[in-house]
Amino acid sequence: MTPEQAAMEGFQGTVAGKIKDTGTYHWVEESSEATNESGFTALPGSARGSEGGYFGEGQGAGWWSATVSSNPYSWSHWVPCNRSWIHRSSMLGQTYGLNVRCVKN
Repeated sequence: MTPEQAAMEGFQGTVAGKIKDTGTYHWVEESSEATNESGFTALPGSARGSEGGYFGEGQGAGWWSATVSSNPYSWSHWVPCNRSWIHRSSMLGQTYGLNVRCVKN
């Protein structure tokens, strides 16, 4: 994915498989595109909705970005179990709960 694509909002690219763990040990459904060739090993985790309930366990992986879209909104990224795209959206950070992944440069 190009830096320009990564900076766009919405459904982006076909690279999600390159970051996802393979098989169904963690995911509820196997993705034929999952190769984890990047070594990132994206694992699914549930998310907390704005009302406090949890959803999506095993169905997708979602993370906060370190980049603020416009205060108090932050960028988030979501990768579903059976798709090859990444979804980038601006979310109100204080009302939703997503995972945080620390990546060393």
